[in-house]
Amino acid sequence: MQAGVTLYSLRHAVTTAMHRTPGMPHLELTFLTGHATRDILAQYVSFDPVGAMRRYFATIVPLRDALVRQAQAVGLLES
Repeated sequence: MQAGVTLYSLRHAVTTAMHRTPGMPHLELTFLTGHATRDILAQYVSFDPVGAMRRYFATIVPLRDALVRQAQAVGLLES
């Protein structure tokens, strides 16, 4: 391995990348990385509530807008 790269740092990088993969369920992430508990997994995965909310709103706003357009199109909501 390259100087400064350890198995620990490699595991950390891979676990973080897998965690950031959209749609990666927690149970599968735990299994694939060999972690036994959520506490251990938390040592490898960074906590980013601001990023999580940004992703949530990036998803929910277009969905809300599409629902409003559809409700207007079928006459459930006035334009």
